Amino acid sequence: MEAAAYPNRLRAIDLSQSILVHMAQQLEYQLGDVIRAVTSNTPSSAMATYQLLLPWQRISCCSAG
Repeated sequence: MEAAAYPNRLRAIDLSQSILVHMAQQLEYQLGDVIRAVTSNTPSSAMATYQLLLPWQRISCCSAG
């Protein structure tokens, strides 16, 4: 049995696709750079932007229905 080395670390499949698309298309980030920064928890503008957009995405998702 192998335990996760970093249980709180996000995996690529856990990321919000709508935020990734928004960042790539509207904010002109490179998709791979965003995924790498967020999944490795590397301090960067991509990581900060993703984290700032996350609550916005949750609010707009819940108010749409």
